Amino acid sequence: MKIIKQGSIILIITSAISVLLGLLRDRLLAGRFGASGELDIYYAAFRIPDFIYAIIIGGGILVAFLPVFAQEFKENEQSAWRLANNVLNIFFIFLVLGSIFLFLLSPILIQFVAPGFSIEQKSMAIFLTRILFLSPIIFGVANLFSSILNHFHRFLVYGLGPVFYNLGIIFGILYLAPKYGIFGVTLGVVFGAFLFLITKIPSIYQCGFRYSFLVDFKDKQMKKIFKLMIPRVLSSSAAQLNWIVMTALASFLGAGAISVFSFSNNLQLMPQQIVAFSISTAVFPLLAKNSNIENIKEFLKSFWYSFEKIILLTAPLALILFIFSTPIIKIILMTGKFSLVSVELTAMLLKIFSVSIVFNSLYSLVVRAFFALHDTKIPTIATFLGVAINVLLSVFFLFYFFIGAERIYGLALAFTISSIFEFCLLFLLLNKKIKNF
Repeated sequence: MKIIKQGSIILIITSAISVLLGLLRDRLLAGRFGASGELDIYYAAFRIPDFIYAIIIGGGILVAFLPVFAQEFKENEQSAWRLANNVLNIFFIFLVLGSIFLFLLSPILIQFVAPGFSIEQKSMAIFLTRILFLSPIIFGVANLFSSILNHFHRFLVYGLGPVFYNLGIIFGILYLAPKYGIFGVTLGVVFGAFLFLITKIPSIYQCGFRYSFLVDFKDKQMKKIFKLMIPRVLSSSAAQLNWIVMTALASFLGAGAISVFSFSNNLQLMPQQIVAFSISTAVFPLLAKNSNIENIKEFLKSFWYSFEKIILLTAPLALILFIFSTPIIKIILMTGKFSLVSVELTAMLLKIFSVSIVFNSLYSLVVRAFFALHDTKIPTIATFLGVAINVLLSVFFLFYFFIGAERIYGLALAFTISSIFEFCLLFLLLNKKIKNF
C-alpha cells in the first residue's frame, strides 16, 4: 500500500498541475478564438492523429508491454532491456509508416471526420492534421519510456510529461497564435509533444536503458505482446472511431459546436486525470506483479484499496461540477470572444457529463485489472458494445429527441449513458473472472 500511496500522491500533484495548465490553455483558446469555426477545425484536426496514436501506442503496446517487461525483468534484466529496444524500434517503424500513409489519405479522411465543414474549413483541417501527425510519433517513443518509468516507480518524471505538453501548447497560443492564428497553436502542440519526450530521457537512462538498434519480429516475448495487444488495438480503434463519429455529427450543428463539446469534455475529464489516472497508474505495476493464483489476495487488496479511494475522491468533484457548472464555466472560459450563449451550452454539457464521472474514473482501474491479468479480450468486447450504444443513442437524440442548438446535448447524454453501461458490464465480468480464477 505504501507504493500506491506515494505514487498516487506524486501523480495527483503533477496531474493537478497539468489540469490547471489545461484550464489555462482552454481559457486562452476560448478568449482568443471563442466557440468558433476556426477552433472547431483545430479540434477536428486531432481526430486522425489521435486515432493512430491510440490504436498503436496508447491503446495497444503500453498495456501489453508493462506486464511482459515486468515478468522478463524478474528473470533476466539484460533480456528485458533487449525487449524494450525491440519494442521501441518496431513500433517506431509502424508509427512512421502509419503516419505517412494517413498523411497522404488526409483529404479523404477529413470528409468522414467533419462532413459538415465548408470547403475552406476542410482544407485547413487537412493542413493541420498533417502537421499533427508528428505528435503520435513523438508520443509513441515517450509513452514507451513512461511505461518503463512506471515499472521503476519513477512517478515524478512520469507525471511531469503532461505538464510540459500543456506548457508547449500555451506557448503556441501566447506567442505563435497572434501571428499565425490556429496554425501557431498547432505548432505549439508539436512543441509540447517534444517537451513531453525529452523530460523522460535522463531518467530512462538512470533506470538502465541503453538504446540499440534491434528489430526482431520472431522474438517470443514480442509475439506475446502482439497477441495481448490485438484485442486492445481493436478496442481503442472502436473508441477512437466513436469520437470521430461524434465529431462528424457535431460538425453539422453549426460553428462552435465541436468547440463547446470539447471544452466541456476537457473539464469533465479533470477528476479522472487528477485522481483516477494517478491511482490506476500507481497500482498497475502491483497488479501486474500479483496477477497469479498465489498472489491473488494481494491483487485484490490493492484493487479494492484503489477502488475505494477513487470513489471517495471523484464523487465530491463530480457533484461540484454538476451543481456549479455555470459559474465554473464563467470563471474558466468566459473571456475575450467566448460569449454567454457559449457559456450556457458548455455548462449544460458539463452537467450531463458529470453524471458519469465516477463510473469513467473507476473504469480506468477496472480495465487495468484486466490488463494485469493478461486479458484484453473482455475489455475489447465491452468497448465495442459501449461504442455501439453511444453511436445509436447519439443519432437518436440528435435527430429525433432534441431540437435546435440543444441537439449538442444529445451527444453528451449518449456518451454518459453508454459510459455507465460499459463500466457496469466490465465490473461484473471482472468479478466473475476473479471468482473463477
